[in-house]
Amino acid sequence: MQDRFDRFSQAIFEIWRSWHKIAADELEKHGLKGAYVGYLKAMQRHPEGITAVALGRACYKDKADVSRALATLEGRGLVRRENSGSGVYRSRLFLTEEGMEIACEINRRAVLAVE
Repeated sequence: MQDRFDRFSQAIFEIWRSWHKIAADELEKHGLKGAYVGYLKAMQRHPEGITAVALGRACYKDKADVSRALATLEGRGLVRRENSGSGVYRSRLFLTEEGMEIACEINRRAVLAVE
């Protein structure tokens, strides 16, 4: 049983390491941290837009982390905000064309890694 657990643990570690390498490599080209991959991927899954609150839930991040990440992503022109008039956290967030291109690059790289 211990051997099986050890193999499982090693496999999880290898997957985690590969994921972080992909994230770092892809986003480094754009001067961003690999930690932003989760945000870009979550927003890509919501082309109709997503609120900051829902984005935090989708990425398992707290409000402060989401705010910092969005400030960076918006500042880089990768995310745009449509204000609904009911506050910043209820505004819909969308990937810009450039943001979508980066998310697609990450997808392509992830598919190659999985294959």
